[in-house]
Amino acid sequence: MKYLKINNYLNIIFISIIIFIDLISKFFIFKKFNLYESYYINSHLNLYYINNYGIIFGVFGEQNKYNLSIIFCNILILILLFYKNIKQKSINFMYSLVIAGLLGNLINRIINGFVIDFIDIHIGNLHYPIFNLADISIVIGIILLIIY
Repeated sequence: MKYLKINNYLNIIFISIIIFIDLISKFFIFKKFNLYESYYINSHLNLYYINNYGIIFGVFGEQNKYNLSIIFCNILILILLFYKNIKQKSINFMYSLVIAGLLGNLINRIINGFVIDFIDIHIGNLHYPIFNLADISIVIGIILLIIY
């Protein structure tokens, strides 16, 4: 039982660190960039500031912030219900990645009414949808859960 308590504290710290880094990166972009401003990093990566009114990668962009916040909260509740019953450390880590990403984007959406996205990966003129660090956390967590 003591192991579970320590593991839960470590997961909370891990989730908090990811959320903190995500929110700091979004705050930096918000303060230093104008909307739609781009900063060249290399031939395949730019920082490009956009406001995402949708969910991940702009899906459901026509919805209002309250509908999307409710959707985020429901998804988070479902994940937390699964998460609390998991005893394996590696699976907890994977769920922690997803939860941290969801919370980072949810906090950003509640504060601003949108999510700040800024990572633009491309090959020539073929651009992947612009995303942020929380999206990376969600995607990595889901991929690891699928593989596991």
